[in-house]
Amino acid sequence: MREIKFRAWDKNWNKFSGGDEAFAISRLSERAGESNFELMQFTGLKDKNGKEIFEGDIIGADDIMDEFIGVIIFHEAKFCLDEVNYKVISDLDEYDMEVCEVIGNIYENPELLEKGK
Repeated sequence: MREIKFRAWDKNWNKFSGGDEAFAISRLSERAGESNFELMQFTGLKDKNGKEIFEGDIIGADDIMDEFIGVIIFHEAKFCLDEVNYKVISDLDEYDMEVCEVIGNIYENPELLEKGK
């Protein structure tokens, strides 16, 4: 069974909060009518370096057979990779995460998405 984890991007302070704190902070801010946090869920997968993969992470692969940059999104009730290079959305289970790595995220490294266009 997949471990349920969250992280939250704080729009005011431009930083991440993780764990139970992230979920609690995000929900409290929504109840207060604020939207200062973007909540992202753990996919249950790790990259080739053992780093946990969350929604909003930018994933890259550069091996002989495959080269791409994509963003992890939640689409049609499942985690997917929105490939910048090919303009397609694919199920994450179609990829071998042993050749992929987290190279950034959409909040701290948006310039990485420009490389794939």
